[in-house]
Amino acid sequence: MRFCSHNCLALSLTIQDASDQNVYNGKWREVRRRALDRDDHRCKNCGAAKEELGQEPDVHHIVPVREFSDPQIAHSIDNLIRLCRSCHRLAEIGAIDIPTRNSNS
Repeated sequence: MRFCSHNCLALSLTIQDASDQNVYNGKWREVRRRALDRDDHRCKNCGAAKEELGQEPDVHHIVPVREFSDPQIAHSIDNLIRLCRSCHRLAEIGAIDIPTRNSNS
C-alpha cells in the first residue's frame, strides 16, 4: 500500500497498532531473531551493518501483516527481510523495490 505522506503512513500504523495489539506475540521474537541471523544483521537493501547503524536493522514484512487473517502466519521467515530504518521507511511507502520472497543471497 502506498501513502501520500509520512503523516498518512504514521496515522495508518497507529490505527493498525491499536487494532492489532496481539500481532507481535507468539512466535514473533523467535522468527525475528532467525531473520537477524540469516541476514547477518545487515540491511538487505543498502547493506548497512548493525555496527554502522548503531542498532539492529528493522524487520520488514514483505507481505504486510494486515493482509493475513491470522497475523502469526505473516511471521514466516520467508515473509521477513531486514532493512535499516531508512530503507524500511522507503519500503513502507513503496519508494524501493523489495523481493516478493526473501532469499539467502
